[in-house]
Amino acid sequence: MTTQEHIRRETSVSVIINAVLSLAFFLLVFWRSSPVPLWGVGHYLLDFAPQGFMVALMATLVPCVLARRKLAQGHFGPPGSGAGTVNLPLRAVATALLAAGISVLLWTAVFALTTRTAIAWTPALLIKIGYGGLLGGIVTPLGLRAVFHSHSGVPS
Repeated sequence: MTTQEHIRRETSVSVIINAVLSLAFFLLVFWRSSPVPLWGVGHYLLDFAPQGFMVALMATLVPCVLARRKLAQGHFGPPGSGAGTVNLPLRAVATALLAAGISVLLWTAVFALTTRTAIAWTPALLIKIGYGGLLGGIVTPLGLRAVFHSHSGVPS
């Protein structure tokens, strides 16, 4: 398997896992809310902060740790340390903080264009599922490319 094939496979897995986890957490937090309130602490828009943080953290950390292990075992060329120069925990936390902030700002801007104070339950659920998958699909390949470039000596 090439590194590009690995990135595509891990990205697909990340999209599915993050969509399912977004579904589960939406149900956990908003299962009794119909419609779902948009504004305020504990409501829909601010919930994009923990969603963005956790999706980005896990979509960076887990696939990158697994990729480093495979690099060390020689799955993508001669066996090596797999360590590279990327500080994975630091990169994952920085990515997660950035994703959390962007997520809240993005969705606040979208809903600020309306006069809504709430959103119907089904569209709220579908947005969360779609956004979780989309964010996983963006973050995972970025992290993996950094690991593979770091390991090959190319700056990330």
